[in-house]
Amino acid sequence: MKASSESETSVLCFCQKKIHHNISTMGAILTPYCHLCPTQWRLHNNKCYWFSETIQSWEKSKEDCIAKKSHLLIIDNQEEKEFIQKNGKSVWIGLIVSSPKKKWIWINGSLLQEKLFPAMQPEEGSCGVLYDDEIYSELCSTQLHWICQKGSVLL
Repeated sequence: MKASSESETSVLCFCQKKIHHNISTMGAILTPYCHLCPTQWRLHNNKCYWFSETIQSWEKSKEDCIAKKSHLLIIDNQEEKEFIQKNGKSVWIGLIVSSPKKKWIWINGSLLQEKLFPAMQPEEGSCGVLYDDEIYSELCSTQLHWICQKGSVLL
């Protein structure tokens, strides 16, 4: 069930029932819970996504996400990748090239899963762009759209 409120604190809420097991009575209890995202953000699998409508450099995009108390997009799994691909634009994501190893590294320090992405060989000093199903190496000063990501608030 999805609900939306039109007020100063407008949020997107995804409510489900979660099963809690009560060990003392050996029974299961259903409790509802909701995941909330700020206005203008999209909720998907307990994460919130903000899609830019303007373009700017990777560094400015990263700063914008930080100002929104979030970070550039980090893709963890195939389902998330498929959700993001529906965007249809080339977008900055939270990938940079590590030096001197010339490997893709997410801004959280983890390595890119090569089985998830058929990534092109990165060029030193470049930043990661997602388009369709692939990661591309691009000059970080290039002006592109970007996606910010943060965890949803659980109620």
